[in-house]
Amino acid sequence: MPGRSWRWAWIRQVIGDAFEAVGLERFRPHSFRKTLAFYGDEICETCEVFKAWSMNLGHEDMATTISSYMPVSVQRQGEIIRGLKVKSL
Repeated sequence: MPGRSWRWAWIRQVIGDAFEAVGLERFRPHSFRKTLAFYGDEICETCEVFKAWSMNLGHEDMATTISSYMPVSVQRQGEIIRGLKVKSL
């Protein structure tokens, strides 16, 4: 998209300057995006709500948010699957 790169550069600069102004190390915007992805995972009660949350992070596809910021190890996958309970129909 035309003009997109200058906006991201500006956002990075503003965030970095804000952190330095209060004596903190500069953070990249993706640090915030990762934090927001994890927070969304905690507060979004349905897939539809998480999809909207993901879109607000700039991801057209919810899978981008999940695969980029919420990896699941094979060991954890097994724990999760073993912990599932069968619902009555």
